[in-house]
Amino acid sequence: MKSVKRIAIVPFPALGDVTICLRLAQHLTNSGYEVTLFANLITSATLNFPWLTLGNLPNDPENLISTYDLILLDVLSPWVKKHLVDLEASKNILLFTSKNYSKSLPTKTFSNKDLISQSSGTFTNRPLCLDKNSTKSMVDWVDEYGLEVLGVKADSSLPAVTFHQPKQVKNLVVVFPTTPNPKKNFSIKGFNKLANQLVSMGFQVEVIVMPHEKELLEDKFGTINVKTFQEIAHLIEYLRSAKVVISNDSGGGHLAAMLGIPTITITRKNKNFVWRPGYNLGNVVSPIITLKFGGEHIWRPFISIKKIESITKKIMRNS
Repeated sequence: MKSVKRIAIVPFPALGDVTICLRLAQHLTNSGYEVTLFANLITSATLNFPWLTLGNLPNDPENLISTYDLILLDVLSPWVKKHLVDLEASKNILLFTSKNYSKSLPTKTFSNKDLISQSSGTFTNRPLCLDKNSTKSMVDWVDEYGLEVLGVKADSSLPAVTFHQPKQVKNLVVVFPTTPNPKKNFSIKGFNKLANQLVSMGFQVEVIVMPHEKELLEDKFGTINVKTFQEIAHLIEYLRSAKVVISNDSGGGHLAAMLGIPTITITRKNKNFVWRPGYNLGNVVSPIITLKFGGEHIWRPFISIKKIESITKKIMRNS
């Protein structure tokens, strides 16, 4: 990429996807490129990532096209889909997706084309993950993508984060009990039982939810402290104190792993599913069995609370 100096990345606007692209930005920055990550949900964290420029997506895509030598675009990003016709006319775009690959992408421009067979100049448009059934995590896949597509080597270290607040709490267990996809979520009843069990074991447990969920879930969790954060920067500073993060398959787990915090992910998928938190800090708890009835998967009753307690105790002992 001799002619490339300034690079923009536009990820899918979900926290897990953004953390994966933060890692790619780290590799590019370490290789000498000037990188801007356009992800509105994380722009408040500018001071936490001083090595990286964080930007809000512009209304006019020409602002990106005229400013950057190379623009990496997740084709499933709503902003990219909205402006794809204009973006496609540019010669400096490279298309990828962090989601499961499909030949029928949800845009008119690409609906009948094979993403992998296209190219942008000397680069190949392709998804980050080429085989969702492999044992690699998305962190592994983005490392491979950086090397094979962009020619930048992976750095084994975590993305550098600058904190501005001291650690506040000892033995803190943080629980993220919700995601926007109800099918992925362990039951609130199960999370509540787990939280109270961990409190009885001497741990401080706090639950993190979206602002619009707080009032309802405060009632559900009773005496367990339920918190919410309006800005991602405040969540990052808060998570610094956590010894372990327990979550569904969600952005909270990915953010914690990126910050170097051990995670426990509750999911009906197997322990090697591709979107598990990476960095070798993740533990996955899956159901002992899964039943299928009426087209629905029944898995939540078969999650072992005792197994999660055991993993939490082990992490605490080793921290």
